[in-house]
Amino acid sequence: MAVLTDSAELHVSIDYRLVGLVDDACHGGAKPPSPQTVGHWIGTTPGNVYLENIDEEVVLGAQMRLETWDGPAKFDPSGWDRSDVIVMDFPSGILGVDELTYGGLADVYRLPEGRRWNTRLAWRVEAPAKPGERPFASILVQFWPAEHA
Repeated sequence: MAVLTDSAELHVSIDYRLVGLVDDACHGGAKPPSPQTVGHWIGTTPGNVYLENIDEEVVLGAQMRLETWDGPAKFDPSGWDRSDVIVMDFPSGILGVDELTYGGLADVYRLPEGRRWNTRLAWRVEAPAKPGERPFASILVQFWPAEHA
């Protein structure tokens, strides 16, 4: 049974319906194609993954939870609007968040460097806390070594 080995939570801004997770070694490199142009809610290039809000509700912020597992991560898809598992290379393991025109957050999470990772991305839109407020998103990012399919 897999064990959670590390986690972090942070608030991120959603800009132009997008938010990205970027390896420090790939910062400034080729950005992924817009998820919309590839017909999916996820766009990737080496060390970069961008998520797009494809829901009708406009969200400007999200609570992102990052988790590292030693094997396939525990996950219940019933609580999420969408989820996918992709395999990603994160050369340095030092991850930041790209908030597009808002800028970014550097060194928000660290993985062991030079590994390929199964990366589960999950998204859901949350109801606003108070009337008149905008909804927000919850984003879950789970990593486990790619040799554990």
